[in-house]
Amino acid sequence: MVVPAHVREDRRLPRGRDDRPRRLTSSVTTTSTSSTTTSTVTPPLLVTTGIFLCDPIACPLAPATAAVTRGQLDDAGNAFSSFTTPGVSTAGDIAFSSRVGSSGFHGSGVYIRRSGGDIETVALTGDPVPPPSPTAVFKKLTDPPAMSPGGKVTFRGRIKASASPRNRRGIFLAE
Repeated sequence: MVVPAHVREDRRLPRGRDDRPRRLTSSVTTTSTSSTTTSTVTPPLLVTTGIFLCDPIACPLAPATAAVTRGQLDDAGNAFSSFTTPGVSTAGDIAFSSRVGSSGFHGSGVYIRRSGGDIETVALTGDPVPPPSPTAVFKKLTDPPAMSPGGKVTFRGRIKASASPRNRRGIFLAE
């Protein structure tokens, strides 16, 4: 379930400032509580090819395992094309944003790749924004999401509302 945590009017940033996500050079490590394996997600490999898992004991000698790759399809048949830096839970679940597309649809989405390999859609461009906001849809979901150790996902999104001000930004929580 996705709930809005904070929604505000979309305002332009002063010249010279931007809020685009930055590429990280450090790695994010998580230890699975349901097994004895430890996985590392390496951000430098995210931007164009996918999200990869690597056992920190064997890396970089052993090859990383692909968790999600460009061209792979989500549950609506949209192909992933680029990825943000992921958030990782202690259970090994991975939250990420991706640009996606299929014939007739190009947008972005927030996803959770479960430790078992299933990929769940949290929100997609064009999906309705949950109440209490006025009728609105997600317009852009390209910022990196955050994931708590317990698996809750927070993400920022630009939304288009039916009432003024029409362009807004919000912070959302998926539980």
